Amino acid sequence: MNFNNSASQVGFIGKYNSVEEVIGSDEAELNEIGGSFEEIDDRIGKIVDHAEDYGKGPMDEKVNILSYGLTKGPQFCPFEGCDSKAWNDVIIIENPTTKRKLTVNKGIEHLVREHHFLEKGNEYGITAKEFYEHFML
Repeated sequence: MNFNNSASQVGFIGKYNSVEEVIGSDEAELNEIGGSFEEIDDRIGKIVDHAEDYGKGPMDEKVNILSYGLTKGPQFCPFEGCDSKAWNDVIIIENPTTKRKLTVNKGIEHLVREHHFLEKGNEYGITAKEFYEHFML
């Protein structure tokens, strides 16, 4: 699998050795908790849509949108050969109870949906189990 970890200034995989290791760890967690990448993708899509429609503020009991904005330039998928469209949105969310913050966008939604990939070791990074604990209803 050709993957460009340097396509992001903050890197995509944190302390992991490979993208396959990151995906494998999330797959194991999802099997353990009975979750799926499809459910995570669906939830991120709802968060993105809500931010686009309403901007910042509470979405539900698990998500408060702290900010919604656009980057100066487009961001692209780090998986080589992927023909996804570029994105430039940045949405910072927080669980109002646990105070866990996360940055999401259309790119994160794409990475989860198309590649079963959640970033690690940066502001966009979260494990599958953590996502369920903090942001799933």
